[in-house]
Amino acid sequence: MFEDFEPASRGVEKLQELGVNDDDMNVISGVPIKNTILGRPPAITYVSRIGLFGSILGMMFLNRLPKLYNPLFKSERFRKVTHDGYFLVIETIDPKYSEAETRKPTRPVRY
Repeated sequence: MFEDFEPASRGVEKLQELGVNDDDMNVISGVPIKNTILGRPPAITYVSRIGLFGSILGMMFLNRLPKLYNPLFKSERFRKVTHDGYFLVIETIDPKYSEAETRKPTRPVRY
C-alpha cells in the first residue's frame, strides 16, 4: 500500500484532531485506515505508560532500591541462611526498638 507510513499516519492524526471518526476514513481502495493498521498506537496509551513507569520509579526511590550493599552480607551466619532456615534482622535505628521488648518473643527454635 504505502512505502512510508509517516505521511499517512500524520494525515490520519490530523483528521482525528479535526473530529473525523475512524469509521469515516477510507483509502481509495476501500480498506479502512486506523492507527493500529499504521503501527502507531494512539497518544492516550502514552499516558498510561508514563504513569506506570513513574509509579515504579517512585516506589523504588521511596524504598531506597536497589540496595546493593548491607553490612549483614559479611556475617558468617547470614551466609548459611539458604542452607539452614530463616534469619531475622531487627535494626536498632527503628524508633520503636527496645532491647528488652525485642528479646521477649524471640527464642531459639530447634527442629
